Amino acid sequence: MKIMHKKGMSHIEVILAFVLFISSIIAILYFFNFPKDNSNISTNLEDTYSKIRDNLSTDLFIYGVKINDNLAKNLSLNLSTNIKGYRVYAKDYLGNQINASITDNNTGVICLNTNNDLSNFVYIYLNKDITEDPVTGGCTNYEEDKYNISSMQKESLMSVNSALDLKNEYEQNYTALKSYFNLSKETNFGFELDINETDKIIAENNVPRGIEIYAKDYKLNLINDSIRNVLIANLKIKIW
Repeated sequence: MKIMHKKGMSHIEVILAFVLFISSIIAILYFFNFPKDNSNISTNLEDTYSKIRDNLSTDLFIYGVKINDNLAKNLSLNLSTNIKGYRVYAKDYLGNQINASITDNNTGVICLNTNNDLSNFVYIYLNKDITEDPVTGGCTNYEEDKYNISSMQKESLMSVNSALDLKNEYEQNYTALKSYFNLSKETNFGFELDINETDKIIAENNVPRGIEIYAKDYKLNLINDSIRNVLIANLKIKIW
C-alpha cells in the first residue's frame, strides 16, 4: 500500500508540473504578444499625413482671358488682386507658351509678349514655384477694352519644392518637427514621396531592428517648377 501511495503522489506531481509549465508558457506569450491597440497608430498616421499635406500644399490660380485685339504682340492686363510672392506662366489655348512677367505685384498687373500675334484666348497661371519665361521687351499700359477675364479657378496641389524643404527640416530639426506634428517622444515617423520610378524624396531616420513599422499610402496631385507637368505622386507615411 505504501508503494502504491508513493506512485499516486508522483502522478499528481507530474500533472501539477505540467499545468505549471503550460501556465508559464501562456503567461510569457501573453506578455510578449498581447493584443495591441492600433487606434493610436491609425490616428498618428492620419494626423501626420494631414500635417505633411499642409506643409506641401501650394495654391495654383488659373485665369482664362479672352483677347479682343488678337493682332497685338504684347499686352498688359490687370487681375485686380495682390499677387505678391507668386510667379506667372502663360500659354494660349493651343498650349503654346507666351512670355509673361508680373509688373505690379500689389494690383496684379501682368505683361504678355509674343513674337507672333496673341491668340484670342490665353491662360494665366500663378504659383509660387513655377518657372517663369519673362518678357524681354516692354509692355504697353493695360487697356481694359483689349481683354476680358472670363474665368478664374483655384487648385490646391502639392509642391516638389516644399517636399524638399520638409525633407531638409526633417534632417536638420527632427525633434522640433516631431513636436510640431504632435507626436509623442516614443513615436517616430518618416515619409517617402514617389514622383516616378526614379525620382523619390525620402526622409527617414534609422529604424532599430525588430521594431514594427506601420505605413499608409496616399495619392497626391503634384506640381513641379514647370506648370506643364502636374503629376499623380504617391506619399508613404511611416510610423514606428
